[in-house]
Amino acid sequence: MIARQVIETGTSIVLPEYRDSRAKQVKGKCFKEDFLVAAKPSTILLDSANKEASFGKCVVDVMSKVGNFTFVIYFTHPNRPLPSELHTPYSRQCGILEIKLDDTYHLFTCDKVSGTWQLDRLKNYLQHDVESKVWVFHPRYAQFECIMCQYQWQVTYT
Repeated sequence: MIARQVIETGTSIVLPEYRDSRAKQVKGKCFKEDFLVAAKPSTILLDSANKEASFGKCVVDVMSKVGNFTFVIYFTHPNRPLPSELHTPYSRQCGILEIKLDDTYHLFTCDKVSGTWQLDRLKNYLQHDVESKVWVFHPRYAQFECIMCQYQWQVTYT
């Protein structure tokens, strides 16, 4: 709940790169193609961030607009897994990011470290830590799925 509170409209967030791969077996041989969906880490600005917003059939922690796309953040930890509905969003014009809060305990172990308060450390972590972030869905993914389907068709019939 605290993580939701520190994300505000106008907050910038560093996003991780997004790589995926597809494997296909053709005539007894396995082919694997790796592809880059989202470029190297980039930064976005969350405009009009809504907390605990309804997205499809589930409630997400943060939902915002980034350009023409809906951007969703869902915080996870061992007792709060990612809802399966987010893996197949109703709209392909969205980005869905999971932020794992598993390793945030160290942010709260002392009251003040080098002039920074706990909430400031959490906000900094949410904004800048790339290792805790995982793309669940990226709007460019549909384009790459189509390209990969064409590639697999060519491999099958060539």
